[in-house]
Amino acid sequence: MTALLVGLLVGTCMALFGAGAGSVTIPLAVHFMHLPYRAAGIAGLVVVLSSGLATAFVGSRRGLVIFRAALPFLILSTPATLIAAQLSKNISDRVSALLLAGLLMSASAVFWFRHQERAPKHDIIRGSLGALAAGSTSGVLGVGAGFVVVPALRLANGLTMAKAVATSSLILSVNSFAALMIRHDETRSITSLWLLALASVAGAVATGNIAHRIPPKLRHRGLSILLLSFALVTLIDAFNK
Repeated sequence: MTALLVGLLVGTCMALFGAGAGSVTIPLAVHFMHLPYRAAGIAGLVVVLSSGLATAFVGSRRGLVIFRAALPFLILSTPATLIAAQLSKNISDRVSALLLAGLLMSASAVFWFRHQERAPKHDIIRGSLGALAAGSTSGVLGVGAGFVVVPALRLANGLTMAKAVATSSLILSVNSFAALMIRHDETRSITSLWLLALASVAGAVATGNIAHRIPPKLRHRGLSILLLSFALVTLIDAFNK
């Protein structure tokens, strides 16, 4: 039952923001499913993969997934994901928690100020750096880092927010699959992954059809507060280990 509720919540986050699924999954899996941070990272990857594919599918039906924009990002981010996933095997649970807390704080700040639809700018260099950063965080922590990919897509390709969110979901799901291929040996002890994945898909599909009706400022400020709360809890956990 806990895995079902966690999956529904994170699938909803992915549909609303094109981000937040892995970041929300990990602290919830630690505190409600009683998983260590490294194992929770696997749960995060599974959720980002499943909910990302569902969100991308819904977006593609509305013509929002721009494949020509996704391809360069995948060329850059997927190798970074594979390398980072291999290196992550040497990272302790405490270090994983500290890195996650820092990422959550950064994401919280980004979402707090991302509430206006600004004119996109073409900046290929910054967009490429965003792709590399997203791939690295997927491999190490088990999060998709959509809060990096969405603005990077807008900078590199001049996409609208709606198209960037839908395209981001596709990129994040591919990166998560790549990370799981490297870390597949860590998944054997997690029995709730399938339920978590199915629930996240249900949440993403259900929310994907109504997400555009909710004001962007309300959505982003709400996620910002949620991520900051999780960051503080994770930071306390890290120092208590």
